Amino acid sequence: MTSTPELAGGYNAVGFSQGGQFLRAVVQRCQHTGPTAHTLVTLGAQHQGVTNVPGCNTVPANLSGVQPLGSALLTRTGCETMQTVLGQGAYLPWVRDYVVQAQYFKDPFRLDTYLAYNPFLPDINNELPAPRKKVQYASNLASLARLVLFRFAQDSTVVPRDSAWFSTLRGSELVELRGSPLYQAR
Repeated sequence: MTSTPELAGGYNAVGFSQGGQFLRAVVQRCQHTGPTAHTLVTLGAQHQGVTNVPGCNTVPANLSGVQPLGSALLTRTGCETMQTVLGQGAYLPWVRDYVVQAQYFKDPFRLDTYLAYNPFLPDINNELPAPRKKVQYASNLASLARLVLFRFAQDSTVVPRDSAWFSTLRGSELVELRGSPLYQAR
């Protein structure tokens, strides 16, 4: 990007879903080397990851009833089965290396496993212990003139949907950004 003349004066970025998350990673990792992002707008991005499969839009400990998944339906048993498969498989090397969605799966009941085996999300969220934590990421993000985060009120793909606002789950409890370790460590 640094050799692209059209970006010499900086740029504004808009990202939808995982594109918003990946653009945030670009800002955090590259802002200090240029080109400079002025504004980052994300739409339905999973900044704190996802904890469940699309269509199983309750937190894992509270699965109940039937949840929509496109034109199909997942029952409670189907959601529990999918959650088990996701929880066991997302951190396996051959899954995390070839399934992009595994890069932002965050099991709220196995955070140690998430931190140890997820190479992407713990890094850009600065959840790793020193010396792997990167102070530059926070200052790069803070250098934006504007950071605009849109959450879709009826989102059943990003679970929890408030991940778009940096909220996360602690077990089955939703923790908003200001109550999270990410915010309090700033």
